[in-house]
Amino acid sequence: MAQSPCVNCGQCTVYCPTGALREKSEIDAVWEAILDPDKHVIVQEAPAIRVSLGEEFGLPLGSITAKKMYAALRKIGFDAIMDTNFTADLTIMEEGTECVAKLKAGEKRPLITSCSPGWIKFMETYYPDLADCVSTAKSPMSMFGVLSKTYYAQEHGIDPAKIVSVAVMPCQDRLGRSDALHCQKV
Repeated sequence: MAQSPCVNCGQCTVYCPTGALREKSEIDAVWEAILDPDKHVIVQEAPAIRVSLGEEFGLPLGSITAKKMYAALRKIGFDAIMDTNFTADLTIMEEGTECVAKLKAGEKRPLITSCSPGWIKFMETYYPDLADCVSTAKSPMSMFGVLSKTYYAQEHGIDPAKIVSVAVMPCQDRLGRSDALHCQKV
């Protein structure tokens, strides 16, 4: 698989005519963490989820379901519910700083975001000459995972080893998992 032209976008799981290709589910790992009284389980959700979730329940297109989703996540048993928008802002700030530094140094432009694992794999496979244009910033999901184990843990007096960071995202990660709950190992 590592030598194939696959870019881990997940479209094969959507269009497989036999249903033989499926994304890997992390739901069992998430339930195991939620049910473990020694774990503090944080969930982050991407902004796109607030809209796509409404569509799954037959709400009009574009309906925002944030409050309903937060209530459901709390009832499921998550200890903390966070929005990925915060770390998206951090990513933008980091990429902006990196871009300004590149411009001042006269380095190759443009600076391309590293937020999409599918895009990065596509670039690595088909346009490796663009590698030096890709930002070194982590994705918002990855930044959140790190902050949950550092800043959040310190602010709340929680042993980072007891924190499980879960992400609800509308995209593929580099392991081929798609818009499911991702247990992050930070």
